[in-house]
Amino acid sequence: MQQKQKPQRKPSSVDAEDAKDPDDQSWFWTPSWQAGEAEADRDIAEGRVSDLTPEDIQARIRALDDHTRP
Repeated sequence: MQQKQKPQRKPSSVDAEDAKDPDDQSWFWTPSWQAGEAEADRDIAEGRVSDLTPEDIQARIRALDDHTRP
């Protein structure tokens, strides 16, 4: 008996079967994800990035809270 093969698709198409396979990364090639990747690339190129860690941000928030308390 011959095994049924998956039909060939464009990388941007994702279906319910793909969503069941955790090793499948076809979601990466969806138009919406690629738009986000392009936006991130533009942000990096324009210098709109930060190397702050979550701990750094929390420390800054605490400092602001301490400064604004009566």
